[in-house]
Amino acid sequence: MFHTVMVVIIIFFLTVVMVMSGCGGGNCYVIALVLSGVPILMASTTSQLILLASALSGALIFGKARTMLRPLVFFFGGRNFLMAFVGGFGAHLFSGMALKIALSVVLGIAGIAIEYEYIEREGF
Repeated sequence: MFHTVMVVIIIFFLTVVMVMSGCGGGNCYVIALVLSGVPILMASTTSQLILLASALSGALIFGKARTMLRPLVFFFGGRNFLMAFVGGFGAHLFSGMALKIALSVVLGIAGIAIEYEYIEREGF
């Protein structure tokens, strides 16, 4: 039970930071879930659910403040939906270990690149 509570708290704080910074955060969620012992396919699926919930909450918050550009939301949201569908549909073609290694490497690189770009842009 303690382990689950700690994972939920870590994911919650990652989600808050990612929504506030405008980054997706899926790379951080998958890595955090895999490191906590969740199988890679379940971690990837759970990450999609977390992204959906955080995107909806961010859309409500930023939409209420009138700081959201709807055409961009539909363009990028549609593109992300399509690619998530293609990726999920084709995931059965690879073994769990191959997916774990590939996703861990790619998501780790993406997370570092996103945060590095954000740090440079904001001057932290």
